[in-house]
Amino acid sequence: MMVFNHVVVVSSSTPSCLGLSFFGRKWLCGRGSMRHLAEYAGCAIVTGGSNGIGSACVKSLVERRQMKVYNLDLTPPSTNRDMYEQHGVEFLCTNMGCEESVKQSIQQIIAREKRIHVLVNNVGIQPKSTCVPLHTLSSEAWDNVLRVNLNSMFYASKYVIQNMLDSSHQREGNESRSCTGSNGVIINMASVQGVLSQPGVPAYAASKGAMLSLTRQMALEYGPQSIRVVAVNPGTVETPLVKSLIEGAGKSMKDAGSVYPYEKRVGQPEEVGNVVAFLTTPDASFITGSHVDVDGGICVKGGWNT
Repeated sequence: MMVFNHVVVVSSSTPSCLGLSFFGRKWLCGRGSMRHLAEYAGCAIVTGGSNGIGSACVKSLVERRQMKVYNLDLTPPSTNRDMYEQHGVEFLCTNMGCEESVKQSIQQIIAREKRIHVLVNNVGIQPKSTCVPLHTLSSEAWDNVLRVNLNSMFYASKYVIQNMLDSSHQREGNESRSCTGSNGVIINMASVQGVLSQPGVPAYAASKGAMLSLTRQMALEYGPQSIRVVAVNPGTVETPLVKSLIEGAGKSMKDAGSVYPYEKRVGQPEEVGNVVAFLTTPDASFITGSHVDVDGGICVKGGWNT
């Protein structure tokens, strides 16, 4: 993912991205939903939902929660494209590092669906060029990681929480809460790098640690309004981003998994996506302000090199 300074992204292969919906191989403007929201359990937004863990979150929310899901990302989905056609999932091309782009996409969703029940702040980057000691990291590279990983969480949460706090929704009473058991759920995709760390990832570790701290603060701030905020900490998960970093270091996914206590393997995206889906259910209604480690036991072990 690259961050641009403008809101509308245009390339030779796609039309203007802001506010467009992606179904299979067609770009559609307008509502484009296959079903009315009343036929869904609720409305969810997943940022960075086109690949890896984000794509798995979209899939789990659709299949396990029967939710109307919007994927806010800069690039169209590379997998599960039939799900967009069959289940009404919509892709909105959004520069998550740009507040105005995020604001416009969320406002478009609210105009269509009125109510947002779930936000999954998943988008994140870890460019190979940033995997260096802090004293050699450029300020531009640092800012880029924090802009996408942390600022995007602030932008999306800011505009979604405004919708969740809308008194007109809360007047609907228990019916409006039945989808999540609350007035809304925000899931922040942090990382075990926010709890543990290792050399050569200063910007990424800082962004994930900040996400965990902000998760706790938001849970305290909005708990009285029945909004739950939870973080998920994946360990090493086999995604395109992680695979490229590991193979770029001359190692294999099997090598990466060998240090994990559970089955000596890395995780799979769906193992994280399924946890996210559970956390949005009424069964998780007393979980807030904490983090769930989906890490194969690496935190219990104390790190990768112990």
